[in-house]
Amino acid sequence: MVGDETYKSEKECVDILRFIFKDALQFYNKIAPNGLRNTDYILLLHPIPEQQYKEHIRMRENINLLSKNSRKDDKEIKVSDFKQDDLTDIQEFNEVLYILWTCGL
Repeated sequence: MVGDETYKSEKECVDILRFIFKDALQFYNKIAPNGLRNTDYILLLHPIPEQQYKEHIRMRENINLLSKNSRKDDKEIKVSDFKQDDLTDIQEFNEVLYILWTCGL
């Protein structure tokens, strides 16, 4: 059970978040001065079909290594089976914040 002393007021939470992200916009402008879509970081959340294909193959091989029965009967997958995400409506700054957040996990 968690004691009450670990809970913060809404104002304290907002202050903590402001402190954590106070330099986020400056950081974003430094790593993506021409926008996230124009950096390799976009591939972290929106991999191209070739990346998706390679990851699929690697995962399938790893699963087969762990399994007693190798699944050779799987349907052959091609790069064309994977699609690129639509990047027109992404919120670039929010995605950078998400990437930063996942780095801290």
